[in-house]
Amino acid sequence: MNNRFIYDEASSALYGPDGSFLKKLYCPKAMHWNQLLVNRDDERWRGCSHCKEQVLDLDKSDEQYAIEKLTNRYSKACVHVSSNSDKVIFLKDLNAPPSPMRVKTDKDRVFVKTARSVEDINRAVGMGYWPDVRILNFDTENLRTKVSVGQDPVTGTIETTGDLRMRFKTS
Repeated sequence: MNNRFIYDEASSALYGPDGSFLKKLYCPKAMHWNQLLVNRDDERWRGCSHCKEQVLDLDKSDEQYAIEKLTNRYSKACVHVSSNSDKVIFLKDLNAPPSPMRVKTDKDRVFVKTARSVEDINRAVGMGYWPDVRILNFDTENLRTKVSVGQDPVTGTIETTGDLRMRFKTS
């Protein structure tokens, strides 16, 4: 009998060892375990400073305890598990973009050619990517709107505005 949890990357769904659905996992901040607030009372839990929820570490929790906490109808607990966990079977999403640790680099620079929303870009910043914001050549004959994009030099997050007079933080 399987005694490991199952995580489906394509649907972000976590299933119990018996195949029952436990929780849909999604973190818009993509926080890493070491970025969470330490709970001195119990090493299985940490707190998130962004959403104020508690995060359960499946690597340090036994199966029954985790199922009990995740199936409680009042629980909003989030879940953490390391990518090499022996407690979870990962069903890989072959269409997912590569993580920063697995991307091919060119002279210590990672290139991801894509167009995304501001929310997607800032989520990628939370995952360890550094967005490359720069001026591009554009077709002035078909230009219908102008948007100013600013990047925080410390955190890498970006902001946009339609008011081209707005000045973004420079340092």
